[in-house]
Amino acid sequence: MSRRNLVSWSALISGCAQAGRPDLALELFARMGDVRPNEHVYASVARSCAALQVHAHAVKSGFLVGASFVANSIVSMYMKCGCYEAGYDVFRSLSEPNLVSHNALISGLAASSQQEMGLDVFRLMKLRGLRPDRFSYAATLVICSKLEDYSIGAALHCDTVKIGLDVTAFVGNVILGMYSKHGTIAEAEQVFLSVEEKDAVTWNTYIAAHYQRGVHMEALKLFKDMVDASVCPDNFTFASVLACGSSLCSGMAVKFMATSSEAGMMSMSPAGRLKDTEGQVQASAFRDDPVVLGSLLSACRVHGDTDVGGRVAERLLALGPATSSPYVLLSHLYASGGRWDGVAEAWRMLKDGAAKKKDAGCSAVGFR
Repeated sequence: MSRRNLVSWSALISGCAQAGRPDLALELFARMGDVRPNEHVYASVARSCAALQVHAHAVKSGFLVGASFVANSIVSMYMKCGCYEAGYDVFRSLSEPNLVSHNALISGLAASSQQEMGLDVFRLMKLRGLRPDRFSYAATLVICSKLEDYSIGAALHCDTVKIGLDVTAFVGNVILGMYSKHGTIAEAEQVFLSVEEKDAVTWNTYIAAHYQRGVHMEALKLFKDMVDASVCPDNFTFASVLACGSSLCSGMAVKFMATSSEAGMMSMSPAGRLKDTEGQVQASAFRDDPVVLGSLLSACRVHGDTDVGGRVAERLLALGPATSSPYVLLSHLYASGGRWDGVAEAWRMLKDGAAKKKDAGCSAVGFR
């Protein structure tokens, strides 16, 4: 194109931002030259490019007025890159912040340690006469799940029941996760049953809640129900159910895992089945998944299978783990079998690899 105008620049930058190429979007933004950007260009760049230049340019051009979607994108940009104070400053500068402005701020604070500030913004939203939507409730409930006292979250749960949001997976999953984290299985069960269209996150959260409470048989039953409901298990399902293997009868988990062709390779690892499970994982799409390999290595440690454990550890360590957990599991595995040379080797690899040791078990279950 010999002559690019504002429309062509806007379309190109927006396309790059939506395609997950923020670097290219920012590069194109810098090459606009004498073409004056409009609010669509600023919004596209701000959403995907955490660049202070974007904010400064928008201020200079006068687009941060009222509660424009440019300003909302700037708030969201700062929150996503962890610049919470900067995002809050932009929010406070708005003369008429709208629902999107508040949601952007609450969502960012939900990912931080600023729980009280997030709750204050939610209260402020309601005082201003704005009606919270599903995004408002979901983000605020995430904040509540991090509090020791879940009474505020329980009150918000009641609000969602009144407006019918609790039956949606989007909000219901967050409520379920909150009760599960606090160990209140009775409340979690009520939420689980109320969600009308349960997805993998719904099932994973509820299964993990039972596993973490030590109710392994119920967790295994829920997995079977999940497969029967035609919901495809994923690596988080696998991690939770595999972790129950130490307390289950031989063969039960494999039988349940084999109830669907897509989940057939996701068999658990009771005594004597570890080699079969290793082969199934190796032939599946999860062969290089650190969550799956970490769970299998943990099962090897429980059952003292140093042969399979050694091979699994080799594949896991080849992925370059960010934590020390695989090395620690491997050393415990060798120690249980009296392989002290292996223990020494595991600790040597840990030291040489300079793995960062932090509280993140290989079999930990994540929540979306």
